[in-house]
Amino acid sequence: MSATSEAKAAFRVSYRPAGEESLVPAGVIAIGAGNIVTVEQAEERFARMLARMAKEVNALSHFTVKTAPPPEAERFTLWGKSVARDAPEAAATLKRLLEQKYGLTLDPV
Repeated sequence: MSATSEAKAAFRVSYRPAGEESLVPAGVIAIGAGNIVTVEQAEERFARMLARMAKEVNALSHFTVKTAPPPEAERFTLWGKSVARDAPEAAATLKRLLEQKYGLTLDPV
């Protein structure tokens, strides 16, 4: 799915507290044209966090996520991937960013 080619895609957002396996419902977000995130609905305890996340993510020109190093990389090195907001793979990278940086899991509504 490319959010740049669709008007808006809605996702149920769940939060995974650090060190826990269970997910906690946090609300609903939409990813629209240009991969702009809007908070459609938020559980009271997550409203500020989701609003801050949307503001921070919408200010980015690129989405950067952690990736596995190539086989020839030195041991214990960190690798990442940066994708422009308007790139074809930006929506998928944005979802990974939300999971890695904010502990959020997205499920289509």
